[in-house]
Amino acid sequence: MNDIRYKKIFIEGLIGSGKTSLCYKLEKRLNYKAIYEEFQENPFLNDFYIEFEERDEEIKNYSLILATEIKFLMDRFTQHYINDNQYDFIISDYMPQKSQVFAQYSLEPEYFDVFYEVFNKLEDSFIQPDIIIWLSCSLQQIQRNIKKRGREFEERLPLTYLQMLDINYQLHFENVNHSVPILKIDVNNKDFVANEEDYMAIENLLKYDWNPGINRISI
Repeated sequence: MNDIRYKKIFIEGLIGSGKTSLCYKLEKRLNYKAIYEEFQENPFLNDFYIEFEERDEEIKNYSLILATEIKFLMDRFTQHYINDNQYDFIISDYMPQKSQVFAQYSLEPEYFDVFYEVFNKLEDSFIQPDIIIWLSCSLQQIQRNIKKRGREFEERLPLTYLQMLDINYQLHFENVNHSVPILKIDVNNKDFVANEEDYMAIENLLKYDWNPGINRISI
């Protein structure tokens, strides 16, 4: 398998960081089974983003936000349940714990408690990764990438929303006692879709044994 040391690979990062593009390239090059987030299947998503469109307006529709997060959580659970026992080599363009990262920011405590009760019952059923790739880039780069791919509902997101999600990702990765390696890769000004050298710099990282916890890397 091209000297790759890891069977279960998860990719994470902010909206627009390149998770799906990297997952697709790794899938084709390594012949892994890929799991892609099915955001198109979430009927609440467009209205969910509208809640965050006006940065100065207080969010009130927590029932909608809770429904959005629960729907994502159940879809992720279904994907993992279906694929876990069928494939030895899996790559995913998300980690299931991202549901917790988003919900913690989006929901008031009493609503988050409802979400977490469901999440807690499902967490052990998710596929456990051998390594996590965390794509890191500036918010300015994120905004350029979002604009480039042209999803209208993402373009409406205020900068404050992206800033708070970025902080929540940082808190999640830095405050959880991780048992697997996390490769925090600086991909600012990198194009691993069009530039083969940039892509191979990432693929080659998977040929080494990394220590558990965060490993900060520039390519």
